Amino acid sequence: MVDVPAGDAVLVLRALSRATRSRAELAEETGWSRNTVSSRLDALLDSGWVVESAEEQGGRGRPFVRYELNPQIALVYVASFGWDQVNGALCTVQGRVVASETLEFQVFDEYQATDFERIVDFTRTQAERLAAQAGVPASRIGVTVVGVPNPVANSTQLPSWTQIERSPGEFAARLGMPVIIENDVNLMALGARRTDFPEAESLIYVKCASGIGAGIVLSGKLHRGINGLAGEIGHVPVARAQSRPCVCGNKGCLVEVAGVPAILQELQTSKPELQRPTLSDLERMVLAGDPAATSLLRRAGREIGEALVGVVTGLAPDVLVVSGAIANFGDHLITGVRESIVSKSLPRLSSGLRIEKRTRHRLAAVNGAAELAVDALFPTP
Repeated sequence: MVDVPAGDAVLVLRALSRATRSRAELAEETGWSRNTVSSRLDALLDSGWVVESAEEQGGRGRPFVRYELNPQIALVYVASFGWDQVNGALCTVQGRVVASETLEFQVFDEYQATDFERIVDFTRTQAERLAAQAGVPASRIGVTVVGVPNPVANSTQLPSWTQIERSPGEFAARLGMPVIIENDVNLMALGARRTDFPEAESLIYVKCASGIGAGIVLSGKLHRGINGLAGEIGHVPVARAQSRPCVCGNKGCLVEVAGVPAILQELQTSKPELQRPTLSDLERMVLAGDPAATSLLRRAGREIGEALVGVVTGLAPDVLVVSGAIANFGDHLITGVRESIVSKSLPRLSSGLRIEKRTRHRLAAVNGAAELAVDALFPTP
């Protein structure tokens, strides 16, 4: 387990976890005197927690030294579980990935609520394997962040996650380090704001996959809502879904017409020659300009936008990000989202709202995990 320095030296580590700093900048950020900053910084340099940055800065006078958190002294292990695979990554506290892998992992077919031991063993083994891949000792891993594909604290879609979510203390005891369990799209929202939109006070990040969910950042903070249910837009009723039953127990939910399984089912209906079309088939057809496939994505985008109009009107965010595999197949999905929001929301709102597509949602989740890891590693004294 990583031995983090105690006391107010943690304030220096928190400051350096996001950017390099000079001694003068650290004094300004902490409110300490130059002598106090020098004392804390020298101790952290001696212990290896802080190193001099290769980045020098200065104006007309003499260049001054900048400092950064040692990128290898405390690493973050991220395990993002999807519907049928897990994406594992080892990253620095700054979010730089040093090792990664993607493995098949059948949630519905194999994973039951009694498999707590299986998950613990899996994460421990993967963390050790990634550490070996990066050429660092596993003891350098200071925090584990587990991303799950449903609202944390209220497993409406994956009941098998309930035991994992309610056992972070036991999970942490088994791994010998702090463990954070968070909804995967919440991690993506935090990561996108950290790396792509640091100036945004509020951001909505939508991931379009088998389910459709949104991570919401308000005033720079993650908003989870009651039982972690904020952003469950896949269960917003939309007109075309009408009376279609949903796994949540209601009818007419967005996911029943705009989720990947629904899109693939409609693709098969329009193309009877296809036998059980896959996401790869959809991508191939869209990139080839197939009218039926592109029309399906455009319509799904309009329906997602329809579900988002109330959210956007109520929160008036700075940025709306659309991501997920089907968002990467050209601009058809995001164009549909824009059409609905522009046509159905207040002009002054839609004209000021940035609607952006992001293709690297897995990396966004890793950066969000690194953001949460800072608080777990370096709690404010």
